[in-house]
Amino acid sequence: MINIIRDKVIKPPRVVLYAPEGVGKTTFGVGTPNPLFICTERGTDNFEVPRVNCTTWNDVKDVFAFLLKEDHEFNTIVVDTVDWLESMMVANICEENNKKSIEDFGFGKGYVKLEELTKQFISALDMLIEKNIGVFLLAHAKIEKFNDPELSEPLDRWQMKCHKRTTPLYKEWADAVLFANHDRQVIEGKAVGGYQRKIWATHTAARDAKNRYGIPDMLDLDYKVLEPYFKGEK
Repeated sequence: MINIIRDKVIKPPRVVLYAPEGVGKTTFGVGTPNPLFICTERGTDNFEVPRVNCTTWNDVKDVFAFLLKEDHEFNTIVVDTVDWLESMMVANICEENNKKSIEDFGFGKGYVKLEELTKQFISALDMLIEKNIGVFLLAHAKIEKFNDPELSEPLDRWQMKCHKRTTPLYKEWADAVLFANHDRQVIEGKAVGGYQRKIWATHTAARDAKNRYGIPDMLDLDYKVLEPYFKGEK
C-alpha cells in the first residue's frame, strides 16, 4: 500500500534572505519567533538577542550538536551570514587536508569538498526542521554577469554571495529565496526613493528569487508581514 497525501503540510520555514550590506538582514532575523543567531560575523552586537559567535566550522558544529541533542527554548535558527560561514568551511577543509588554499587541491577538487560539506550542513538544517525549528539563512548579495541563452546580451544580476557550486544547493533547499534592498527607481535620469526596505519574492531578470508560499512580488522587509504566508494563512 502507498500513502497518498492530499492535504497541505505546514512545516517550519526554510528561507534564504540575501541583500546588499546595510539593508536590514539582521534586523529582519531578530523579528523571527524566539530566534537563536549563529553568528559568523558580528552583525548582532547591537541587538539584545540570543546568539553564539562562531569563528570556526567546529564552533558551528558544536551549536548544531546542542540544538539537535539538548532541550532548549528556541523556535528559529538564524545563520548570519551563510557566505561568511562558507569561508569557515573552506578554512576547515584546507586545515584538515594540510593545504594553504582551496586552490591548492587542483582541478576544482577543493570546491568538490566544499560542495560535499555544504550538503552535510543542509542535512543538519533539515534535522532542525524535523524538530519543528524554522531556519533562516542570511547572506550578502553580489552583482554578477548572467548569460541567458535566450538573450543576445549578458545581464547584470543580483545573486547570493556564495560559490557557484554551493549557491544552487541553498536555492534548491529553500522554500523561499528572498532578495531585499532599498526601494529605488530612476525618474528622468535621477535616482529617487531608497527610504523603504523591501523584499522581492519572485524571480526577475535582475534578481534570483522564488517562493512556495504564494508571497507576492514585493513586500516590506518585516517578518510579521511574511509570517501569515509561512503559516499557510494566506
